[in-house]
Amino acid sequence: MPRFTTSELAESDLEEIFLYIAHDNRDAAIRFIRDMMKRFDLAAGNPEMGVVKDDLADGIRMFPYKKL
Repeated sequence: MPRFTTSELAESDLEEIFLYIAHDNRDAAIRFIRDMMKRFDLAAGNPEMGVVKDDLADGIRMFPYKKL
């Protein structure tokens, strides 16, 4: 299975998001991080998944965390 890596900046962002959510609900923060790790795995295994966003940078794709 393809693997993913996260930059130091991404790790810092995830930590800040975790702390923000955990301030009100630690269990929700843990679920969020677990969900993100699953999405990272999914994206690593499916590099053509998501919407092309070449307007941001060449080769960039995005997909929402959750549909609203």
